[in-house]
Amino acid sequence: MQFGQTTLKEIYASFGEDIQMTLNPFVMGTATKPACFDEAPPCLLEQTSMCVISVSQQADAAWSALMDRTGLEASWQMLPGQDKYVPWLVCMDTNKDDIAKCHQEAKVDPDAVAQCLSSDAPELLKKYIKLDAGIQATPTVHINGKPIKEATYKNIHDAICKADPSLKGCASNAAFMPLWADTEPAQSYRPASRVESVSNIAMGQQIVV
Repeated sequence: MQFGQTTLKEIYASFGEDIQMTLNPFVMGTATKPACFDEAPPCLLEQTSMCVISVSQQADAAWSALMDRTGLEASWQMLPGQDKYVPWLVCMDTNKDDIAKCHQEAKVDPDAVAQCLSSDAPELLKKYIKLDAGIQATPTVHINGKPIKEATYKNIHDAICKADPSLKGCASNAAFMPLWADTEPAQSYRPASRVESVSNIAMGQQIVV
């Protein structure tokens, strides 16, 4: 079972507007010789994921700066770019890594991603290799810095609602559990590990990275 296709998709649908979600594409090795799972070096899919996150964050940051200058206040709780990079990853896992389709579906600027791949990817590789150094398996999920031992939808859902029961997704009439809610996604391990992406989910302003 693909984590992004099922668990992440459902978590985002239930809580995406009310929590902050950080996704770390997983890479190992060095920036000049990166290694990853499910594809050969230089891990272009992982690099593309990094650039999607980066350009989406930059676009949102520019929008937030404009709102600040005009005296308007953002109403969302999400991290910059979250409304693009999470749906993009869900789309990729659902559609066999169809990059063009997922750029369009998630409203990600393909030209900005291409520019990022040609200019920013080496620094992004260094960043994520450092961030991923402590990750031993994927998918790995943390809620407010606390690891979830089995990354099932039910366990993640329950941990989020324990952290903040007031969230809309925790309401009894909204707390629908899919049939696969107790199914743990397949895990891969380091160094024989191979990983898709690491999800570090945190609530509102309580996020600790």
